[in-house]
Amino acid sequence: MRIARQLPSMCNMKPQQYCEIDGTSTTETESGLQSERCQREMQGMRMNMCQKYLQQSTQGLMMVTSNPTRQMKQQCCREMGEVSENCRCKAVNMMMHDMMQKGEYQGQDMQEMMRTARQLPAMCNMRPQYCEIHGIGY
Repeated sequence: MRIARQLPSMCNMKPQQYCEIDGTSTTETESGLQSERCQREMQGMRMNMCQKYLQQSTQGLMMVTSNPTRQMKQQCCREMGEVSENCRCKAVNMMMHDMMQKGEYQGQDMQEMMRTARQLPAMCNMRPQYCEIHGIGY
């Protein structure tokens, strides 16, 4: 019993993780599988309307009452709804990385888009409410 309690620390893991024979934790394994699932799910998705919505956010055209903006938001939310809850933030991350690689937006504009992108699921009344965006220095 004493050895069983020490297994997580012997594997350099947090107590809520479990050791597997190959030395990886179940949470690491689950995370890898989830990432693979998300990659397959998002294959071919572009999130075009969400990108357009974010681009408008930098142009000061985000008047909530304007019809084109409202329609764009609804279309973006439809795109977000096509992505499973567990993959939404990954989809937002991929979309932002794509936009960064194009190099069309920088500085203040990119910061504004990042702020809006982090809150896209909440804006669409979806979970998770907030997305961390990784690997972008804004």
